[in-house]
Amino acid sequence: VPLNATGDMGYLGLAGSNTMDDELAIPFLNPDREDALEYEVSKLVYSLANPTKRVIGLITDLALNGGQPTAPDQPGSPAWASISQLKELFDVRDLARDVTEIDAAVDTLVIVHPKNLPAKTLYAIDQFVLRGGKAMVFVDPLAEEDRPEQDPNNPMAMPKVDSSLEPLFKAWGIEVKTDQILGDPENAVRVSFSGSRGPQEVEYLPWIQLHDASMNQDDFITSQLQGVNVGTAGRIDTLKGGTTKVSPLLTSGPKAGLLERDAIFFVRDPNGLRESFKPGKAPMVIAARVTGPAATAYPDGPPLT
Repeated sequence: VPLNATGDMGYLGLAGSNTMDDELAIPFLNPDREDALEYEVSKLVYSLANPTKRVIGLITDLALNGGQPTAPDQPGSPAWASISQLKELFDVRDLARDVTEIDAAVDTLVIVHPKNLPAKTLYAIDQFVLRGGKAMVFVDPLAEEDRPEQDPNNPMAMPKVDSSLEPLFKAWGIEVKTDQILGDPENAVRVSFSGSRGPQEVEYLPWIQLHDASMNQDDFITSQLQGVNVGTAGRIDTLKGGTTKVSPLLTSGPKAGLLERDAIFFVRDPNGLRESFKPGKAPMVIAARVTGPAATAYPDGPPLT
């Protein structure tokens, strides 16, 4: 704000402290970032109330922390915004994909697109969850951000872009098929496409936009969300005889159906996907909270490999 006619300026900020004499500040309340003010203040209050950061263990097969440069004069890809924001509030530690034990300091595991994790790593995750650890798991039948290199010995082979946590899912009472993708005609995103009939806008079934009716309004994870975009997602099924409670967080519309994953690679025309699509008769679960008692996936003890 201007202080006098000579052009001297004053700046407003915000400082906070806690009972341990820790101090944090937002040095400048920038009017251009007014929409981020609530987040910045909430982050300051949270950090003062929790001076010891909780530890997040990250296991992923994607470059969430940024990728390496593809050429000497090219910068590497930046870290994902979600991971950068996590690091502002938590102590995020990268864990190797062949980790054999989850450190006791880890409060929550974040597992993103795990492809063919070793059995010893699956066992470590199994034991972590059974002793009360929390996990956020993101698996995908077709991860669009995953761009694996072609097999030089079989260049025509289908690239592996799916992920799973079997056999842990079975022990937790759920199943996520890796070869089927959810399509939702009621929530599909309209995309521009140039085909034999010229430029047109069509609904692309694997990309969907979810709103209030598709989000669990009774769970704090989703109750304050206004919309979520989902691309090439799978479906979560609850297994019969499971001992856990599976609470849906995100669901599709009632006319959603399943597409074969391989068709997404070969059918380039969105109209082609619609022509072969068979709608369902009930909503499908896209994201869920799983709680309650579960058995180990390794009743005979740790695997040998």
